[in-house]
Amino acid sequence: MIFGYYYYAAAILVISIVTVTFEVRDMRRNLLNIQKMARYECKVNVFRCGEYREVSSEELVPGDLIEIPKETRMPCDCTLLAGGAVVNEALLTGESIPVVKAALPELANVYNPDEDKRHTIYSGTEVLQTKDPDANSRTTGVVIRTGFATLKGSLIRYILYPKPPKFNFNSDSYKYLAVMFTMSIIGMVIQLISIDTSDTFEIVLKCLDLITITVPPALPACMSIGTNFALRRLKKEQIYCISPQRINLAGRITAFCFDKTGTLTEDNLTIDGYLPVDSVSNKGNSFQPLCTSVRYLAYEQDKLSANELFVECMASCHALAMVKDRVIGDPLDKEMFNGTHWKLEEVLGREDKIVTFMTAADKPKEKAATQLGIVKRFDFNSKLQRMSVFVRNMNTGKIRLYTKGSPEKLSELSRPETIPNNFTDVLSLYTQKGCRVLALATRALDIDAEGCERADREEIEKNLDFLGFLIMKNSIKKVTEPIIAVLSAADIRSIMVTGDNGFTAITVAKECGIIRPESKVYLGELQELQGLKCVSWTSVADSSGEKGKEKQGSVTNHTKTDLEKVPSDHDSPGRETLRVQQDPTTLRLCGNDPWTEGEDYTLAITGKAWDFLFEEDPKSSTEQMKMYLAKTAVFARMSPESKATLIDALQNTGLTVGMCGDGANDCVALKTADVGISLSDTEASVAAPFTSRTPDISCVVKLLREGRAALTTSFQCFKYMALYLSLIHISEPTRQAEISYAVFCLKKKKKKK
Repeated sequence: MIFGYYYYAAAILVISIVTVTFEVRDMRRNLLNIQKMARYECKVNVFRCGEYREVSSEELVPGDLIEIPKETRMPCDCTLLAGGAVVNEALLTGESIPVVKAALPELANVYNPDEDKRHTIYSGTEVLQTKDPDANSRTTGVVIRTGFATLKGSLIRYILYPKPPKFNFNSDSYKYLAVMFTMSIIGMVIQLISIDTSDTFEIVLKCLDLITITVPPALPACMSIGTNFALRRLKKEQIYCISPQRINLAGRITAFCFDKTGTLTEDNLTIDGYLPVDSVSNKGNSFQPLCTSVRYLAYEQDKLSANELFVECMASCHALAMVKDRVIGDPLDKEMFNGTHWKLEEVLGREDKIVTFMTAADKPKEKAATQLGIVKRFDFNSKLQRMSVFVRNMNTGKIRLYTKGSPEKLSELSRPETIPNNFTDVLSLYTQKGCRVLALATRALDIDAEGCERADREEIEKNLDFLGFLIMKNSIKKVTEPIIAVLSAADIRSIMVTGDNGFTAITVAKECGIIRPESKVYLGELQELQGLKCVSWTSVADSSGEKGKEKQGSVTNHTKTDLEKVPSDHDSPGRETLRVQQDPTTLRLCGNDPWTEGEDYTLAITGKAWDFLFEEDPKSSTEQMKMYLAKTAVFARMSPESKATLIDALQNTGLTVGMCGDGANDCVALKTADVGISLSDTEASVAAPFTSRTPDISCVVKLLREGRAALTTSFQCFKYMALYLSLIHISEPTRQAEISYAVFCLKKKKKKK
C-alpha cells in the first residue's frame, strides 16, 4: 500500500459514484419537468386540400388554417381569424386570470404577434372556452409559429441556456482548480526528483495520486450538497425552481425590486367612492360631491346626463367574459362592473358582442332598462396606460367610445374645458392617501360598426370628454411590512417598481416600510419646457400629518366643500421644483438641489422621467445617475420595458438584483433580474426561475435564506479543500525531504566506517 491511500481512493470512488448518480438523477428530473412543460402533442383539425382533417399537432407548419381546440392546450402560436376564445396564460406569464381573445380585425399597421396579443393565442396556453362566429362557422386561426420559434419555445430556450449570471463564483472556482493543478504538477516534479525507487508502476501511481488529491474528486459532491438541500426545503415551502444554479446567486442579493398591486398589496380592489364631474361639456367644470353608492349616483335627476355616462363607462369599459355562467377577468374590471349592479350576458353573433344591461330593480320606473353592446375593444396597454371600447346603445342605436386609464394620460387626451381646474390637486388628495385612482372619459361618435373596425386608435382616442374619477382602495398584505423590515435588517435594499400613480406608490411605500416615515420624499416627473425635456423634482407632503386627521386611505368623508377648498394647479403651496436639463455629456443641474446636504431624503421617479434619464446614460456611468439609483426607492408608472431597463441599470452599478412580481407585465423584468420570483398558482411557470404558490412576499426571505445557506456551504467546502490540499502539499514534500536527508546521512555514515 502506497502512503495508505488505497482506502482513501476507494472511498473517493464510492463517493463520486454516489454523487454522480444523485446529480444525474436530479438533472434528469429537472430536464423531464422542462420537457413536460415544453413538449405537447394533440390532435388538431387542419384545413388541407379543401377540407378539415384531423392530424397530429407535430405536423403543423406556419400558414396552416386550424380549428381552435376546445378545453385543451394550444400546441402552437396562432392568430385568431374568426370567433373568440378565453384562455389561461398562467404557464407563460404566471398570471392565473383568464384572458379574452378576439378575432383579428383589419389593422392599419402590420400585424405583430408580440404586440397584438389580444388576437394571438400562444403555445402552452389553455383554451377554456371558444365562441364560434355563428352556428355554421368554427373558431379558426392561422398557425404563425411552431416549436422553439413560439413564445413558449423562446422561454424554454432561456431556461436551458440562461444568460451568464454576473457572479464570479464559477469563474473563481475554475481559477482555483487551475492553480491547484499547477501546484500538483510542481509537486509531481519534486516527487520525481526525490523518489527513491525504480519501479515504474509505483512512480506513475504516486504522480496520479498527487494529482487526484490536488484536484479533489470529492469537490463536486460537497458543492452539490448545499444546493440539493436548499431545493428540497424550498419545495416544502411551495417554492419551485427550474434553474438550480440561481440558488447560490440568491445568496448574493443586495437589492430586491417589488411590483405593487398583487405583490405588496392585495389583488382585490374595493371601490371607495365615485367622483364624477358636473357636466361633460360646460367650461369651468368641477367635481360633484363624493358618492359611495352608484345607485344614488345614477338617478340624481339634475345630474343624470353626466352620471349616466359615468355609470355606462363603468359597466362597459372592461374585458370580462362569461365562462360556464361565471364572470371572469381582471379583478379591477370585475370590481368596477360589480359596482354598477348591471348584468353581463354574452350574445354569440358574427360580431362577437358582449351585451350588458341594467337590472330592473335599479332602473327608474319611467325609463326602460339601458342595454349596451360592445362593438370593438382596444385592450389595456401598459405603454398607453388606457383601454377603450366602442359601445352601441341598444335603446337608441348610437355608438359611443368609453375610455378608462391613468388620470395623467386621460387628462392629455381629454378636451381642456371638460377637465376641472383643480384636477391635479384632487388627484393628489386621494393618491397621497394610498388610493388607486382611475379616470373615465367618453366621446360621442357618428360612425357605424364598420367604421369602428377601421378606426385608428391614436386618432379616435382624442378630444375625449372627461367623466371623473373612480376611487379604489388597495390594502397592504399582512406579511408585507414585516418582510420588508427583515430585508432591511439584512442590509438588502427594497425598491418598489409599479405601474400605478406616483403619489399612491409613495404612500404605500411609506406604509410598508420601503420609505422611512421621517424621510422627506422628492418626486421626479418629466416636463417639456420650450421644446427642451427636463425632469422636475417636487417635494411630496406627508399626508399622515395633522391636516384633516383622517384615517389613512379613507376618502369617504370628503364633501363638496372639502373639494372646493383644494387649490388649483397654479396656487398649490409647498411645491419645490428643480429641473434637470439635457446635456450631451452629463445630466446637468440647473440651480441648487431641492434637498440639502445631510438631509434625510428619498427619491421617487415616474416612468417617463426614468426613460429620459436612462436614454441619456444607459450604462449608469455618471455620478449623478448613480446617485439617483442609490436614493430612489419608488419607480411609478413604469412600463414592462422600463422595469427591465431599471434592473439592468441597477446591475451596472454593481448590485445583485432580485425581482418579485405576479403578472404578465413583470415577465421581462423577472428574466432580466439575477433572481426572479413569480407569484403564481402553477407549480411550474416559465415566467421566472422561481415560482411561489404562496401569494405574498414571504417567499423572498425563504429563498434568500436558502441561497445564503447554500452559498456559505459552497464557500466552506472550498476553504476546507484548500486547507486540506495545502497540508498535503506541505507535508508530502517535507516528508520526502526528511526521508532523503535520512538516507543521505545513513550513506554518509557507512562511507566513514
